Amino acid sequence: MKLTVLGNTGPFPAPGGACSGYLFESNGSRIILDFGSGVMANLQKYQSVSDKEACEIANEAGVKTLILAHLDPFGDPEAYLSKGKKLFHGALYVSEIGKSFDIKALSKN
Repeated sequence: MKLTVLGNTGPFPAPGGACSGYLFESNGSRIILDFGSGVMANLQKYQSVSDKEACEIANEAGVKTLILAHLDPFGDPEAYLSKGKKLFHGALYVSEIGKSFDIKALSKN
């Protein structure tokens, strides 16, 4: 069994910090507990998150709008979008270098 602290600050993490979050690993299984703000960034130090997993996590968390970022720089954004739309039940976008999003417009979805 292994417990990794992914974050340990209060409700407002300092720059580079994260709210509480813990990665519990045992017998090849992983469980994330208390998934606070900033934990996802620290989780990726131990395990990368695929586009499929990002969509699944967002669905479980009740996210309505998801922007997939930090994907394979040589991958096809349209392929990620096509795959993601089959997995995610909300509005889905894929980021690219130089692409900007109107957050106010997205929040109306």
